[in-house]
Amino acid sequence: MGDEVRPTLAEKPWVFLGTERVAARGPRLTVHVPNPERLRGAPLRLTAGVLLPNVRLLDVKPRVVRRTRAEERLRLTLDTPPTRDKFPLYVIGLRVPDPIQTSERVTV
Repeated sequence: MGDEVRPTLAEKPWVFLGTERVAARGPRLTVHVPNPERLRGAPLRLTAGVLLPNVRLLDVKPRVVRRTRAEERLRLTLDTPPTRDKFPLYVIGLRVPDPIQTSERVTV
């Protein structure tokens, strides 16, 4: 009710940031991901996926960016070096929700 503080429960949708065909020389690679203007300057949670059979993505760094820039550099670690020269990789982001919301006063 009035001036009551509650955590934000509503989940915002993931935003597709792009698909790239990347070349890997081993299990570690770096990619540059452009961010849409509406996501810039805000905290953003990032994740990625590899579209290859028998290859898993073990780690994505950074996982959370405090202030999103026009382009972010992601460092990825794969469980095994890919057998193809180039392979598809997709990246998605989720805006980190505000931790606390305060309601307006309600007259009862």
